[in-house]
Amino acid sequence: MTYNQLFVSQLTVMDISYLDYDHGIVGDSWIVDLVLKGSLDDQGMIMDFGLIKKQLKKAIDQSVDHTFLIPKQMPGLRIKDSEHIHFVNEREQWFLDYSAPSEAFTFLEHECITDDAVLAYLLPVLYSVVPHTVVDIEVSLRRESIKGPFFHYSHGLQQHDGDCQRMVHGHRSRIEVFSGNDQNHSLESKLAQWLNKKYLLTDYHIIETLTKDDKDYVTIQYSASQGDFQLTVPISHCIFLPTATTIENIAFFLAKSLNDETTHPFTLYVFEGVGKGAIADGPIIS
Repeated sequence: MTYNQLFVSQLTVMDISYLDYDHGIVGDSWIVDLVLKGSLDDQGMIMDFGLIKKQLKKAIDQSVDHTFLIPKQMPGLRIKDSEHIHFVNEREQWFLDYSAPSEAFTFLEHECITDDAVLAYLLPVLYSVVPHTVVDIEVSLRRESIKGPFFHYSHGLQQHDGDCQRMVHGHRSRIEVFSGNDQNHSLESKLAQWLNKKYLLTDYHIIETLTKDDKDYVTIQYSASQGDFQLTVPISHCIFLPTATTIENIAFFLAKSLNDETTHPFTLYVFEGVGKGAIADGPIIS
């Protein structure tokens, strides 16, 4: 049987972090595209585009988006309960420990996080909110096409009213540095390499530093409207900011870090995932 089809490109962007065996916490941004197949209703539609954008986007936002994706079968992982995980990298002998409200996690029945693993989790969620006219949903996840340097990072925003307050969520982001009309690829690459796959934390959230098996760790903690969050992670995986890790503060922090690299005026663009970010001009005068 031949069905009618609708498509929606970039329905939403999922800004998440996932547990990776080698790197620990890795932030990412996945663009969600979909195709709906089905029959026509009394209006001559498979599903109204307005409802697609409201209902399906809402389903994604309330399930996977802004969560920490955990592959339940990963070696070295111990899930204490739905609100607490402990992971040990046996090869390099380091660990991380994270406790948070259950809605801050997405648990997948796999050994590692892949697009197929996420889609297998996401599809039943989407089928639960579409009308009977929809008989098939095709979902694809893709990364933004970026020609220049980019980086993955994770963070949490205690004061945020929404899901950004979750201590472990992240982004895959472009970074651009301009001096006049000229783009400085060398500085872009240096910043991206420094930031890549790092956890950005706020100094005043630190409650403890410790050393175990010659590895140094930091523990951060805060309470927000969704509940209590606490993370212990190797210091080598972190970058420390004196402020909240909003994109505005990150841009200013990075612009200030370039003071030793150039004395020429520049403009720095730091993206928070796809299509949005902050601008900072430098050099920064203290």
